[in-house]
Amino acid sequence: IKIRTMNPKTPISDEQLEALESEIRKQYRDRIGEKGTTPEGLFWDSKESMQTRFDAAIEFAEFERADVLDVGCGFGDFYGHLQDVGVEPATYHGIDVSDAVLDEAINRYGDNPDVSFERRNVLRDPYESNQFDIAVVFGALGHNLESIDNEAYMRRFLRTCFSCADTVVINALSQYRQGDWDYEEFVYYYDPGKVFSYAQELTRNVRLRHDFEPIPQKEFIIVLEEDKTENNEPSIAQLDN
Repeated sequence: IKIRTMNPKTPISDEQLEALESEIRKQYRDRIGEKGTTPEGLFWDSKESMQTRFDAAIEFAEFERADVLDVGCGFGDFYGHLQDVGVEPATYHGIDVSDAVLDEAINRYGDNPDVSFERRNVLRDPYESNQFDIAVVFGALGHNLESIDNEAYMRRFLRTCFSCADTVVINALSQYRQGDWDYEEFVYYYDPGKVFSYAQELTRNVRLRHDFEPIPQKEFIIVLEEDKTENNEPSIAQLDN
């Protein structure tokens, strides 16, 4: 399919975000009704492909004893994976707009005093500055949106998450295809170079990984970290924003 040309500075209204929330809640309610509380119920291809994304993120950031925000947390699978590989964050806070997924997340991990879940749209209700050490986003940016400009959505996601966390780790689908996998109409494929440029508006300390195996489509991870001067002051890039 043809990759749409979009404007990353297109304004996004609260009404648009509210309508998108309603659409997402219905999608996941229907999907869980069909696939159950499994990775496939969250639109992952499999548990293995989901964990591949998690492992790539763990290579990029230090989650041990960190205060972690998981945006679009689903069933809390990332926290479960951290436990499985022996990583224990200081706190883990998962947010999602779907009650259907949050109920299962609370059922799985809600007894842990260092784990919490909340229904919240971070774009409509952002957190205070530097409230978390790390914010992670897996899969929340993969849908091809009809009413909202995807490039503007990504740009605002980066800005909002980076305002509340020292480090941001985001996973997204790449427009650079590998193998015989066809583009899908309901998925949005980002140009990694453009996303890198959006991140540079916020900090010069940006890393991009585009070298792990397709799962099954080619993906990338982008990491934003605080860019401070020797006096621990914000960088020029951050002051400009």
